[in-house]
Amino acid sequence: MRDLGLPVQLSYDLDPAAINLAHSNRLRSLQPGADCFCVSLQADYPRYTPADFHIVQNQSQKSRNSRYVPHWPLFGQELGREGRRGIQCVAYQGDQRFCHIDKNKLNSDLAEYGMHFRFLDASEWHRLGSVDVLLGIRTFGQKKYNRKPPSKLINAWRAGIPFIGGADSAYTQVGTPGKDFLQVFSYDEMVDALIRLRRDPGLCEKIVEAGRKRAEDFTFDRVEQRWKSLLEVDIAHAYSQWTNRCCKPLRFAVKSLQYASFVSLKHGVKISYKLPLIKHLREHYYDPVQ
Repeated sequence: MRDLGLPVQLSYDLDPAAINLAHSNRLRSLQPGADCFCVSLQADYPRYTPADFHIVQNQSQKSRNSRYVPHWPLFGQELGREGRRGIQCVAYQGDQRFCHIDKNKLNSDLAEYGMHFRFLDASEWHRLGSVDVLLGIRTFGQKKYNRKPPSKLINAWRAGIPFIGGADSAYTQVGTPGKDFLQVFSYDEMVDALIRLRRDPGLCEKIVEAGRKRAEDFTFDRVEQRWKSLLEVDIAHAYSQWTNRCCKPLRFAVKSLQYASFVSLKHGVKISYKLPLIKHLREHYYDPVQ
């Protein structure tokens, strides 16, 4: 941003004379007052409502005082193999603790088709040169994961490899199922999609080519320009309105009270989950997929 001519600097503290951008969790710990204009980088955390502006990573999180910006591309990301012949290596990019794919079962089902599956370690997330298909399925079903970004899909586009994703809302916000990626909602659909890609090189190449075109919207230069526009236009306008606003302490006190009430309510709900009766009702009548 500095190379683009913007007067920015890094700091561990808030500056009342500046526009302050910080991760939402960092703002919670700093507890800014009414004299600081704060922009919360929400990530996949709950919204820090006392902030004056929010930057989100999923378009479902957008509101009047928030904007969506895609993540920066992975630094040093490898491209898929040139002249790839067939589908062999299938991989999941992400923390496997939050992925419900059974590695042993999938490998057993893929073995007869000459494919194998592996979880990529965090140190390998940029190394997609040996990956033939990238999976981005956290759970099977219809859960939208409205706090999660479309990073896995964009990484596959940039690497030049086909992508199979789940119901994450972020995927359909930037991509089109059946055109630049495949979308599945069950284990059997995932296996069928992998077999289709294995047996139909034309389908595989069609998805890869469409993904390459979409990847042009998520280069370093494009993301850089989005940040520049966001800072110079949207956030600058919000800051101008904030500086001319009267009764800042009162407004801030109201927002802080609302946030504190929400946190207390959320804490109370968590405690209620442990009550025997509530636990019994949830286990027997609550369907998390629906």
